[in-house]
Amino acid sequence: GKTYLMQLLSTRFRMNHIPVCMIIPEKAFEYARLCEKLGGEFISISPASQHNINIMEIREKDSDSNKYIDGRIIESSLLVEKVQSLLVFFSLVIPDMTHEEKQMLDDAIVNTYHDFKIFQNNESIYVKDENGNKIVDSDTGKYKIKEMPILQDLYNRMEKTEGCKRMATIIRRFVYGSARNFNQPTNVNLDNEFTVIDLSNLTDDMLLLGMWIALDFASSKAKENRTTKKAIFIDEMWKLLGANRLTAGYVLNLYKTIRGYGGAVIGSTQELVDLRALDNGKYGKGIINNSQIKFILKTQPEEIKEVKETLGLSEDEANTIMTLNHQAMLIANNNNLVINIKASPMEHKYFTTDRNELAEISKQNKQRAINTY
Repeated sequence: GKTYLMQLLSTRFRMNHIPVCMIIPEKAFEYARLCEKLGGEFISISPASQHNINIMEIREKDSDSNKYIDGRIIESSLLVEKVQSLLVFFSLVIPDMTHEEKQMLDDAIVNTYHDFKIFQNNESIYVKDENGNKIVDSDTGKYKIKEMPILQDLYNRMEKTEGCKRMATIIRRFVYGSARNFNQPTNVNLDNEFTVIDLSNLTDDMLLLGMWIALDFASSKAKENRTTKKAIFIDEMWKLLGANRLTAGYVLNLYKTIRGYGGAVIGSTQELVDLRALDNGKYGKGIINNSQIKFILKTQPEEIKEVKETLGLSEDEANTIMTLNHQAMLIANNNNLVINIKASPMEHKYFTTDRNELAEISKQNKQRAINTY
């Protein structure tokens, strides 16, 4: 199935030293064994989780690579980019936000960063010595970044600002309520080259927010250095494309721009019809048109018409798809080929979701633990 193929592709990327970030909204536990085997970082985002990603954290970009590629260019402001991203987040939290409130929120966000001496000048995010030189972190070898504000810092300012109090009341849930773990500094490793972001414990009203946090992190990491390859996997992508224009547009823009940053986006969905749930399929069509490579797994007869029309398949190709077994149809460069999907025995052990095989793996690991003890 698609989970097996997603894990196989991600493993092969990682074996080629290409950093991978996987965004998994359902059954993320199926990726846990592989993540552990590859020494990856498994991050669970939910109100009950102990893992935190600070949504207000600004991450640096490798401006040197841009300078040596393009010469003297006007560098975009990291603060302005973060403010625009946060406005999308709050538009999800407060869908009825007025234009006046949006302007007031924009001012509150900017001033909150100013309280931390972070300005539009990108140099302002770094810790510097008395001579104005950036200080290197001895543990990471990177320049030290200033302490970043958290949601509570913004909330405190909004609560005191006329025009922001209604919005402050709405986001109080993320500061003092059941979702207050969103109001914490980042406590997970965001530099691991194999990262799985688990969103499967989020309820419907929180899933879009979790998706936004995951996408914001993944896209900002992808843009850090455009001289390096990277891959972003989005499972069950229809959840982003079917519910909200902001998140759907975010994903579509990622598909349009990621190649310019040396990256690839791999999205999966159970049925193509799911991609047409919003605006008559505007976003789903855009993503399919911007995908250079497509894999089609075995498809049920009731779904084949949609697949055939969307991807322009012949009658013979459509019939072939209904008979695939451990195979996929690969569509690339106007060529449609049937390929076998094969993993090594070791890979299969970490990909399989077959219940009998999982029971045998559990039995073997339990016996090994007893023998070790």
